[in-house]
Amino acid sequence: ITLAYPDGQYDYLKDEVARRLTDRLNDVSPAKKFPNCLDLGALSGHVRKALTDFTAKNKGITKIHQLEMSEKLLQRDFGKNEPDGVDTSYQVWEEGTKLPFE
Repeated sequence: ITLAYPDGQYDYLKDEVARRLTDRLNDVSPAKKFPNCLDLGALSGHVRKALTDFTAKNKGITKIHQLEMSEKLLQRDFGKNEPDGVDTSYQVWEEGTKLPFE
């Protein structure tokens, strides 16, 4: 769907899934922190956009790594709706290559 409709026609579906996913972070024990967030298959950053300032601060998220195979999708909403105090990296990732993390 994403490559067939790059104009964002179905973004509302992806935004809803991302909102529900990030909402679940608040259900995890308050003591559990997630300083790094990996969004593999980030598309145009739906998780980043759904991550509210409250959730980011509550869960101690300081860095979001967005990896996507399509550079066009990754750059589509570059820099929009970034939570305060959270650094975002954008990387094009090719399937079959090792993730750039330890």
